[in-house]
Amino acid sequence: MRRIVAAGILALLVTIARVDAQAPLQQQTIRNLYMNAVHSSAGIAPAERAIDSLRAKSPPGSRDEALMIAYSGAIRTLRAKHGRWPRARLRNLREGLKVLDRVAETHPEVAEIRYLRLMSCYYLPGMLGRGWSVKSDFRALATLLPRERSKLPPDLYLAVATFVLDRGNLTANERLAIAPKLGP
Repeated sequence: MRRIVAAGILALLVTIARVDAQAPLQQQTIRNLYMNAVHSSAGIAPAERAIDSLRAKSPPGSRDEALMIAYSGAIRTLRAKHGRWPRARLRNLREGLKVLDRVAETHPEVAEIRYLRLMSCYYLPGMLGRGWSVKSDFRALATLLPRERSKLPPDLYLAVATFVLDRGNLTANERLAIAPKLGP
């Protein structure tokens, strides 16, 4: 239930994000399609098609390709969220998290990738053993957010920073590095 509420809050913040010169229109479209998939299983297939299309246009090994890979993993975890059969749900969750883990390992410097993995794991039951990645992503985001502000649309930065400040176990210095960046 908490996952649904948090996803709803995140959806509201990201969905109202304006298309910004800092974020390519195609990536903003992917973000919006992802949020549609958070709310409804009907949003999964359109998101997957758009991600595959944009990934095909991205240079191999690029930040854009890595971001599309991360979104594909996050969409896979949403198949688990919206699924009905327990085995299929667990399989989709494991496959999606495997993709997210791999891309976070190869591109640890991309805040949006770390945030996608954090949101895919934060509300999972502890028995699934994802506490390590949640802690790792909070710690990484505390460092990355001040540096990555210019690479994220302002409204997305605000949503991520607010979540990290509210939920992360950050030091005072980490909080100070993120908090002043929340203003205009």
